[in-house]
Amino acid sequence: MPAQRYLLETLGIDPAVEGETLGPVRRSQDERWNTNLAGARQFTPARATCARHASTSNT
Repeated sequence: MPAQRYLLETLGIDPAVEGETLGPVRRSQDERWNTNLAGARQFTPARATCARHASTSNT
């Protein structure tokens, strides 16, 4: 595919050599957990800081 080859070349990535097989990269449980946690933090709103949502004590 010409477009894919162009994108790879602009990123400085060489295409795989004929007969070369690339397997999946094994990641530890900690690496997967940190990746998932970072992704979840992107979509979780920050804690509300306004008075309406702040916790109050009943004293």
